[in-house]
Amino acid sequence: MGIKAGWVAIALLLSACNVGPEYERPSLWTPGSWFSRRPPATEASLAVAEPLDPSWWDSFNDPALTRLVRRVAAQNLDVRAATARVAQSRAQRRVVGADALPQVNGNASYTRERLSEKGVVGLVGGGTGGSSNPALQSNGLGGRQGGFPNSSGIGSAFDLFQYGFDASWELDIWGRVRRGIEAADAQTLASEDARRGALVSALSEFARDYVQLRGVQDTARITRSNLDSARQSARLTAERFRGGLATDLDVASAEGQVSTTAANLPQLAQQEAQLANAIALLLGEPPGARTPELTDATQPGIARVPPLPSRVPIGLPSELVLRRPDIRQAEAQLHAATAQIGAAEAEFF
Repeated sequence: MGIKAGWVAIALLLSACNVGPEYERPSLWTPGSWFSRRPPATEASLAVAEPLDPSWWDSFNDPALTRLVRRVAAQNLDVRAATARVAQSRAQRRVVGADALPQVNGNASYTRERLSEKGVVGLVGGGTGGSSNPALQSNGLGGRQGGFPNSSGIGSAFDLFQYGFDASWELDIWGRVRRGIEAADAQTLASEDARRGALVSALSEFARDYVQLRGVQDTARITRSNLDSARQSARLTAERFRGGLATDLDVASAEGQVSTTAANLPQLAQQEAQLANAIALLLGEPPGARTPELTDATQPGIARVPPLPSRVPIGLPSELVLRRPDIRQAEAQLHAATAQIGAAEAEFF
């Protein structure tokens, strides 16, 4: 009993051995603040070192913006593709983790056959023999056959059963499986950070396009108001000209102001259509899709340019690099590559 316990202890000790380098997180030095020597900001929004709000779009107090952000997170094609890659990485992690478990294989088959009277066995008159009971005779292949009307068995059906079972377990002495699992875990984290990066890019681009769209719509509203004023001024100038109080130069100048103001509207309409199509693309919809939240801001109940929040939480500036998804993805990929070195070295032992 003592000898068996000793061998078990030795096996457990050897299974704890890993070859290859251990992953060490790269060190990064950053100052306590990037803005210590800068003058205070004069903008309406005050940047504060408070924890970041995951739902930062709520700080604009724009219900349409909030609804569209949620749709972008659920419908954006790049985000959905990144989500599928995360699911693929997790499935691959389960496949790699299965190498650390015992492997069990089993198979079974059943066939029912009959010897033809026109075949070779029928021509030579072969028989089965070996059993006095013609209704239950062995076929020599591990099966059972029965129902023979005569001693030769020609023309009678018989059953054939086959089955097998085996199990194996690899003793991971040098850590090949453990290193593979470590690499798969790191690759899963890299996929998750890649999805986070795609989500951040999609949401930030959408927020920029949305604010620009509202700005263009607000500019178009002001331009139409100026056009109405210019037309009214042109009519008054024409009345004064007919009364002898203005010259034809005054009338031409007023009409030119109307034409100049009206010429800005098609350009603003084109910009509005381009921004609306860009937002539709982020939503995974075809260009020109009708989105109620993007209706012209001049209509009642539709918000205009979202007001700037009074306080913008940005966290510690020195931690910005550690929050970037692309850098976190690169770090996870470095971890996966380091673990794969150990798995490759374990193959030689």
